[in-house]
Amino acid sequence: MKGNWHLIAFAMLASSLSVFHHKLIIAFFFLLWISLLYLRKRLTGKHALFAFSSLVLFSGWFVFTNQPSPSTSSDPEIIQGKIIGSIQNTPEKTEFTLKDRTNGIKTLVTYYNNKEKEEPGGATSEHLRRGADCHIKGRLELPQQASNPGEFSFRDYLKSKGISYQMILPSIDNIQCKGSSFLHYLDQIRASILNINNSHLSPFSASWLNALLIGDDTQLPEEQLDRFQKWGINHLLAISGLHVGLLMAIIYYITVKTGWWTIENIQSCLIAILPLYAVLAGEAPSVWRASLLAVLLVICKKLNLNLSLTDCLSLIFLGLMIGNSQLIMQTGFQFSYLVTFGLILSKKFFSKPYSWLYLSLSVSLIAQLTILPIQLDTFYFFQPLSVMINLIVVPYFTVFVMPCLLTLQFSVLLITPLADFIDNVFFSVHHVMLLLVEKVDQNFDSSWVIGDFPTFMYVPYFLLLIMFMAKLTAERRFQALLYGVALVSLLVALSLAPFLSPHGKVTMLDVGQGDCFVIELPQRKGVVLIDAAGAASADFHAPTDKVYKQIIKPYLYYRGITTINGLFLSHGDLDHDGSASYLLRDFEVKKLFTSPYYQFNPQQKAVLLQKNTRIIQLDAGQSLTVGGKVFFILSPSRDSGDPNDNSMVIFSEIGGKRWLFTGDIGKNIEKAVINAYPKLDIDVLKIAHHGSKTSTSADILQQVKPKAALVSVGRSNRYGHPHQEVLEKLREAEISVMRTDQHGAVWYSFFGQDGTFYSFLP
Repeated sequence: MKGNWHLIAFAMLASSLSVFHHKLIIAFFFLLWISLLYLRKRLTGKHALFAFSSLVLFSGWFVFTNQPSPSTSSDPEIIQGKIIGSIQNTPEKTEFTLKDRTNGIKTLVTYYNNKEKEEPGGATSEHLRRGADCHIKGRLELPQQASNPGEFSFRDYLKSKGISYQMILPSIDNIQCKGSSFLHYLDQIRASILNINNSHLSPFSASWLNALLIGDDTQLPEEQLDRFQKWGINHLLAISGLHVGLLMAIIYYITVKTGWWTIENIQSCLIAILPLYAVLAGEAPSVWRASLLAVLLVICKKLNLNLSLTDCLSLIFLGLMIGNSQLIMQTGFQFSYLVTFGLILSKKFFSKPYSWLYLSLSVSLIAQLTILPIQLDTFYFFQPLSVMINLIVVPYFTVFVMPCLLTLQFSVLLITPLADFIDNVFFSVHHVMLLLVEKVDQNFDSSWVIGDFPTFMYVPYFLLLIMFMAKLTAERRFQALLYGVALVSLLVALSLAPFLSPHGKVTMLDVGQGDCFVIELPQRKGVVLIDAAGAASADFHAPTDKVYKQIIKPYLYYRGITTINGLFLSHGDLDHDGSASYLLRDFEVKKLFTSPYYQFNPQQKAVLLQKNTRIIQLDAGQSLTVGGKVFFILSPSRDSGDPNDNSMVIFSEIGGKRWLFTGDIGKNIEKAVINAYPKLDIDVLKIAHHGSKTSTSADILQQVKPKAALVSVGRSNRYGHPHQEVLEKLREAEISVMRTDQHGAVWYSFFGQDGTFYSFLP
């Protein structure tokens, strides 16, 4: 298979994606590709048969290893196993992964540190060591899964690491461990290096040193991490080929140029050191890929094995996937391999005598285009100007940041006075660069929100990209331009798809104990939000951006939404308006609708001063039109003196159904509404106040006669919502009920006057 190991790697890739994403079309395209190569005599029959067989064998293996985890018992149980991976210690919690001794299933064990409750002489986290044999008493739980489209799934994240369960312990006394492995001492070395860096360097330099050399980015400010991700330069924070290459160059320079060692001794040293560095650097897939690839290349050179770089990269891919079949689901792993393969396939282009600036721009462009579908599939947007930012930032990190940090790390361990000087130099220069990136973000943000990238579009996208590079390499620039235009046209078509679609959607997002409804009218004539729930901070008064960042914003980006034509805030409780200020800040909100009795909080006032959002206050009896759809306000008609009873009650006909959104009104306001509108007849009722027994009287159900009821409510909430009394009334009235705590996000997809309800969770 020499020279053709990439065929086996692609067979594994196609089979894994077909199984994990349930897309058999991926395997079909792989078979089609192999068949075309054989028919064009680019592949022998033996190699084609081997590729077909590999696809079948890998598919069977992935199906076997991808069996769903069985449901767990609520009773405490004891699991026995061995700690694998490093122990993650923070001031708040301690986490580690335990591999069951009997069935090999991995569990994430978490213990939240509470120094006040620890008894003298009791168990401590210091007894937790990699490789230790443990007996743990607790309750196995399935990790939380995403309950909204576009939401991050903690269950899938753990599954990509091969972890099936989680166990949250009330006390560290539930853990009994003994022993350790050799790798425990590497963990101690890593912890010591982190401690030395934090103790002897400024917090600024220590945070970047720990992130870029030791693989611990927990100290980097969250806004910087978000900014790097937003501009497509977060790959610089992942330890990979750049870091390993510089480390090898430094070792080579220090030893060979000074005459300490021979090249043969250095090669043997690198074979031993690089895997150890991968462990010290946090064991991310990107650092393992870079380290093992370097080791394999050194071995090939040492043994005179004539394996190509593509073969070596393919063999490393196969080895890593065999070690963890779910690895392909990790975004970092996907980015790392796609960029590397893209640059390798473009090596003929880079061998041409172009200028340094042109080649640098080409590297940045190819890297961005190669990972673009994955980026859109993960984050739903990209920055067109990220190519230019990479053109500046990548050389800066290569020439200054990495050499400076490597020198700083050796200095802080060996020559402390020199470390102080380098610390100051690094802070002075890097602080300015980060400020420049921040200014660019503030003044030149051109985020192109496309939305979810359909799986079936991967094939035409990469075919166009390959043809673009092939024509560019052959210096057929006009044809390359045509393929480049086709690539851009494909992205434009995806962006315009919602504006051409005759389908509409009403979505009740699962925001926990709160409300957020997103109404998308056909042809994107209008996007309307009714309420924007937020999470309360520790003082239960100020809002936080947790719900907004984890649920509302990802969903809007997932749907390709950047403009909100109308935002209704029913009343001034955090579970209805807590994310409003963040929406106003990040999205173009054309109109904001409230009742005359709504009080804006200081955070909302500050944002509104900077925006052109039109504020419209509406009383009962008024109506307004958004995107051709009329919304009628039925309440409040007066100030009730209670925020809940002052909720706006909104009626509209959408997708052939009559909808009533009731906020948090109580039974007395319900009665006032049905008395004021005795002929009110609806199809879908948003149950008021999350199913509290203070709302949803029998009278309103008998008069408006809804056929479906939507309940937006948090799981196991402390209020006991929805109340059993309310559920009983709905059952007696034979009303179909859909709840976010059971169904996740619920949406009504319609075409014309017909539509169907769906739920995100089965």
